[in-house]
Amino acid sequence: MHMPTMPPLPDDLAEKLNPAQKKAVEHAGGPLLILAGAGSGKTRTITFRIAYLVRSCNVMPEEILALTFTNKAAGEMKERVESLLGGSSYRAWIGTFHATCAKILRRHAELAGRTTSFTIYDRNDQRAVLKRVYKDLNLDDKSLAMGLALYYIESHKNKGLDPVKGSKKRAIDKLLVKVAQHYQKKMKELDAFDFSDLLWFTHRLFRKNREILEIYQKRWKHILVDEYQDTNTVQYLLIKELASKSESLVVVGDDDQSIYGWRGADIENILRFEHGFPGTKIVTLQENYRSTANILNLAGSLITHNKRRKPKELFTANPEGSLIESWSLSDDREEADFVSRKLKELFETGFSPSECAVFFRTNAQSRLLEQACSLRGIPHVVVGGHRFFERAEIKDALAYLRVIKNHADSIALTRIINYPPRGIGKTTLDKVLNLATRKDICLFDALNLAIERNILSKGPASSIRNFLDILQKISEKAGRLSVYETMSLLIDEFGLVRHLQQQDTPEADSRVENLGELLNAASDYEEMYGDRSLDGFLEKAALATDVDQADMTKDSVVLMTVHLAKGLEFDAVFIVGLEDGLFPHARSIEDNDVEEERRLCYVAMTRAKKKLFLVNAQRRATFGTTRVSKDSRFLNEIPPDLVEFKNVHLADRSYKSGLFQGQRFDPEFDQSLDRARVPPGIEHIEPVWEHGISLGMEVHHPTFGTGRILEVRGNGPDARVDVNFIQHGRRTIIARFLFPGG
Repeated sequence: MHMPTMPPLPDDLAEKLNPAQKKAVEHAGGPLLILAGAGSGKTRTITFRIAYLVRSCNVMPEEILALTFTNKAAGEMKERVESLLGGSSYRAWIGTFHATCAKILRRHAELAGRTTSFTIYDRNDQRAVLKRVYKDLNLDDKSLAMGLALYYIESHKNKGLDPVKGSKKRAIDKLLVKVAQHYQKKMKELDAFDFSDLLWFTHRLFRKNREILEIYQKRWKHILVDEYQDTNTVQYLLIKELASKSESLVVVGDDDQSIYGWRGADIENILRFEHGFPGTKIVTLQENYRSTANILNLAGSLITHNKRRKPKELFTANPEGSLIESWSLSDDREEADFVSRKLKELFETGFSPSECAVFFRTNAQSRLLEQACSLRGIPHVVVGGHRFFERAEIKDALAYLRVIKNHADSIALTRIINYPPRGIGKTTLDKVLNLATRKDICLFDALNLAIERNILSKGPASSIRNFLDILQKISEKAGRLSVYETMSLLIDEFGLVRHLQQQDTPEADSRVENLGELLNAASDYEEMYGDRSLDGFLEKAALATDVDQADMTKDSVVLMTVHLAKGLEFDAVFIVGLEDGLFPHARSIEDNDVEEERRLCYVAMTRAKKKLFLVNAQRRATFGTTRVSKDSRFLNEIPPDLVEFKNVHLADRSYKSGLFQGQRFDPEFDQSLDRARVPPGIEHIEPVWEHGISLGMEVHHPTFGTGRILEVRGNGPDARVDVNFIQHGRRTIIARFLFPGG
């Protein structure tokens, strides 16, 4: 059903849109694909579309469904819609695919084989479940790699397929199906869903219960999907099902920014959108509002080397800007040194730290960059390095919340049963777990049964009884308390803070502070969403992404992998490690398919607003061995007239700042290390701390041989020094036992 001729846009909206955006916002109904180039205002277009439907087309907010991929994006969309609509905007459902599916499954949990209190499991929880499955099946990681089993299960669900009905042609196939069967059975027993379950079970719910699908088809008459290029098959099927009776389906995306194929995203969803949705209209947003003309032209020229894409010609009214700088440094340490020094120069010319970002292809590259920033006193934050909700003390507290809400969550219960220590050892736990298996009951029920039948020794039985009594008391109160109050109560009753304070160490103090921050998160959640339920808070915590959790409010340089950078923008961007085998990654080169890697590089480039630096190293240390690098092929695909090339050769030390003092840069350095000569009369040489410890210094140890200093903690003879030894890898050594290398 298509809407009749559309009313005109209100003047206050129309004046803020360019002609292409206006055309998309005023779309008359039916399927619409908005091809939105980088920085072309797609969020503005999608939010103005929602405001237009409500203000001008008599659409009720609750008839609108807007889907995106991260909580951060959903939050930004909600804020913008609220500013355009005011109080009525809260009735529109704006959220991630996973949060939307979780909400649907809560309402129809019984049909999905769960209770309304089901838990959402993250990757660590999934592995814990698989460990139990492997134990039940007498398997180990050598017989079948756990990573392969997880990939098999998730890839099937992402394609809308049932993993327990997979192919059984080969022995490995039969084993994977068997593991999947036991895994799904165990997840049901635990009353839990994993991330891919949320999508797959919702799709299955709709397929098997058409009357439930019709409820949501009638409710959501207008569907909008952001970042459509990142959808996988099951998400495509969900959209297809929900939109089959809608008055309008509008999807926004950019095939040139499809970078998640490795986790199931299918670029064909956007490339062939009009085939899946007949009658599709296409509007292309090509005016970029973010980058200088030089940056935009450089990125645009790179992406034209891809064959699988829809053509678009981005343009901008922004100034031409400075040339892009391409730096080729001697090795990875000098690369980090260069970036830190250049950042300092940018600060001196008016850039603030928070306006600068450093992107890398793999997490491992962050160490030297962090080190260089620390040595220069540059404030920095690593996004995705240590996620708040994955810290041990936070997972412990959340595990308590999970068990209070869902007694069947044996994974969480196993985590907290003896934390803080209460005298319930492995022998006791194994005895109760075996009882649970024999009686086919959850761990919580098995604990109660073990107490009831007096099958445990006196000490552990008393501890378990006390633990269960406190758990029950808090569970009974939880329904009347807010999340903050419940969290405060369990932290106090179970002594989580007291246990850490007794350790009296800086690390324990930091963990106490993190628990305080968790209480702040609970309070903020209630204030932001007006929701006091444990379900909602636990769901938010479980579905939070790296970018959602990153604190980018401080004035700090952002260090992150390129995959996490999409959707962000910075005045100055450094892309490091532009070498074949690293970026593009070796796997894509081996598979003869670098198009997604090129899209990834395009995304990185188009995050930059004013300054862009392309950086690589001629030699890079990998697994303790220094290898010669080859320039990334992407550097050969960009217009040389837009780039200022600054190659620093081994003999040219003009840009060496001495940050990593004592490091040997001469061409024979690696060979001298490989020979690992023992200095004669080592017992008569003064320890290295007498000479002044410095990063990169070549040192010798009587047992481990020759190596290079990576990190120093402390001063003097008792300083702890991390050294990468040629023969023995990375070791921590007390400084008094290290001697100058030779």
